[in-house]
Amino acid sequence: MVIPGFLLGIAQLPLVALEAVVAFAIIAEVNASLLAPWIARWSVSLSPLIVVIAIPLGGALYGAVGALAAIPVIAAIQIFVVDVVIPWVHRVEGEPISSTESRPPGEPGRAA
Repeated sequence: MVIPGFLLGIAQLPLVALEAVVAFAIIAEVNASLLAPWIARWSVSLSPLIVVIAIPLGGALYGAVGALAAIPVIAAIQIFVVDVVIPWVHRVEGEPISSTESRPPGEPGRAA
């Protein structure tokens, strides 16, 4: 999206092209820093800090596909840890079962 905006701007004035690039950069930064973490927190109950760390980490490890898959992968890991690992640790240590572990079998656990 930046390249068409830049080319249309350069067709008018170089200043317009520069303004277009700066506007795209600001919008991308706001999206990555604020909107993506808030939306992920609302939709999959992830901490914004985890989202801010997961997206660049996924991108660094696996490129654009890793950045796109980071949120679903982290959400799946969180569900596995909360619904499988923590109850298993509590059973091994003999601690009382919490309310999340005593759900009826037909009731869904966590929305993903």
